[in-house]
Amino acid sequence: MLGPIWPWVFLDEPVTIYEISGGVITLLAVAAFTIYSRNPRVPSSN
Repeated sequence: MLGPIWPWVFLDEPVTIYEISGGVITLLAVAAFTIYSRNPRVPSSN
């Protein structure tokens, strides 16, 4: 996940908008999954 960051940090390579947007999408997906999985739905027994 941090693969695109290392060249920017160590080699001064510019980061493109596509890399930033891909990272944001990935982080949001991981955060949503984590939040959703912390409170699993319990089926009601009617």
